[in-house]
Amino acid sequence: MNKLEKFSLNSSLKAGDIFINECFYPIVQEKYITFDCTSNIQSISYDHWQEVIDFIKPHLDKKNIDIIRVGNESGNPIDGVIDHRNKTFNQESYIISKSSLHFGTSELHSLVAGKYGTPQVRLFSPFKPSTYPLKNSEKNLFIDSDRQGTIPISSPQDPRKLINNISPAEVAVPIVIV
Repeated sequence: MNKLEKFSLNSSLKAGDIFINECFYPIVQEKYITFDCTSNIQSISYDHWQEVIDFIKPHLDKKNIDIIRVGNESGNPIDGVIDHRNKTFNQESYIISKSSLHFGTSELHSLVAGKYGTPQVRLFSPFKPSTYPLKNSEKNLFIDSDRQGTIPISSPQDPRKLINNISPAEVAVPIVIV
């Protein structure tokens, strides 16, 4: 049972379709993918995003696909991306809805991508992917961190920072296939 199903059960409300009041935002790139590498919780932020970008950028450049970064202003700067951070949620929703693929760790942006049917690659730690109302399919790839034989924890803090056990190649290869 995922979070949405639990909330519906506890509140006696039926979960319906997600509605997002998106807002046009001018993007000059014809074809692009989006990603969000920010997290309010430092222990679940992935430290290898620059390596992922360095791996996928040459492959995407051959196909004239740009990389747009969304999310909040926190986190380290990343080379090789177009920065569209600190937009409103509605503007970010518009950007993600027109994207060829979305990748990252953000729960919120993954839900937006799921709403619009945008394929995605999402990293999970410390929670299991099955706790979220997202469906794993041929369009979506959910990469779960290696917990080294331990069970997922229920706290959003991960003192061992297990998300960094996911190799940059494991993240980059499905993105390159776009």
